[in-house]
Amino acid sequence: KVDAVFVTELRRTRDTAAPLCRQRALKPTTVKAGETAALVAQVRALPKDAVAVVVGHSNTIPEILAALGIKEKIEVRDDEYGRVFIVLPAADGAAGLLELEY
Repeated sequence: KVDAVFVTELRRTRDTAAPLCRQRALKPTTVKAGETAALVAQVRALPKDAVAVVVGHSNTIPEILAALGIKEKIEVRDDEYGRVFIVLPAADGAAGLLELEY
């Protein structure tokens, strides 16, 4: 289940999300790469049971994760493309993190 997809204005994020959007008949929401607060506000505005996919950049992912409540410091190198972070929000505002790699 995917309810919303967020990408930046840069082509790589749009291209990364394109197959998922086609498969799910979703139109991605574009948020400028440097506007983490706006992105997180849109994610938080979704229904509580919504599943959102955010395609970010090595320099924006750590900030996005922190803004979503992840306390652990995450670093992403410029040459890392196979990491997937799943944020599991808790009722108290905290969040859990599951990291996958492909």
